[in-house]
Amino acid sequence: MSTAAAPPETRPSGRGRVLGALLALGVFYVALAIAPLPAPGESTVVESAQAREMRTATEFIAAGQWAEALTPMQSLSDTYPENHVYSARLAEIYEHLKQPAKEAAAWERFVATSPNADEACPRLPEAYRASGDLAKAIDAFGRCLTFAPDDPQMQFYAAHAAEWKDDWATAAALYQQAATSDPKNMDVQIGLGRVALHDGRLDDARRLADQVLTVQDDADAALVAGLATMRAGQLDDARRYFERGLARSESYADLHYFMGELDARQGLTADARRQFERALALDPERAEFKARLAEINRSGGQP
Repeated sequence: MSTAAAPPETRPSGRGRVLGALLALGVFYVALAIAPLPAPGESTVVESAQAREMRTATEFIAAGQWAEALTPMQSLSDTYPENHVYSARLAEIYEHLKQPAKEAAAWERFVATSPNADEACPRLPEAYRASGDLAKAIDAFGRCLTFAPDDPQMQFYAAHAAEWKDDWATAAALYQQAATSDPKNMDVQIGLGRVALHDGRLDDARRLADQVLTVQDDADAALVAGLATMRAGQLDDARRYFERGLARSESYADLHYFMGELDARQGLTADARRQFERALALDPERAEFKARLAEINRSGGQP
């Protein structure tokens, strides 16, 4: 059974976090500042309606009522399609509503209208990925790199996409570029660890993952280290890594899947079945999860 790890969960960039903060803090002022001014003698009813819809949407967002926030924000975005702030807020709502195709469309509008298109990364390609359109996800990650080609975080995203294409040479080159510019970037270190894992350099993969884990608990690093040690036959170490990763991110489907593989290898059939079931519950579309669960049910858990 192949133990190739799926692409990792992608962290939001610093730009994404800054964008979220700015949107949360400045949303009322933006609504007023960007609203088109009425012509002389023209009624200001439209402007007042805009401010009212913005206030309503923002209150719903603050309360976590995403479905209720959709209608006023969709109205604002449709009425003012050039307002990139509205597009970003609409994308955020669709993300929480788990409507990735519509989220991607909102981010595309943001990219077309914002002076800082790179702030759509990584959510734009991640939304395409969640919608099942891997080709558009890969293309979007490539565009993220064109927005800021010297930015290590954009190089990381492009390398991430190269992994999806199984283009490990390109991934390695981009990760190395990013590491040169930003040697303390933990995501890049983990990416280099995945490249080492793919190349069969198990000691390097574990070393790179451990460098991250000595600084912080990280589910992706724990997965890389766990896979490296499992492939090396160090099963007790692998279990400790997987448990550490799950303690950090219980909803990480790949960690459950590979913990299930480890359980199956050690003859813990019932535990393996539970891990595969949990992985499939978290990511119901993953064909390998379905196949492995069916296999263990048929065979009694033999790897």
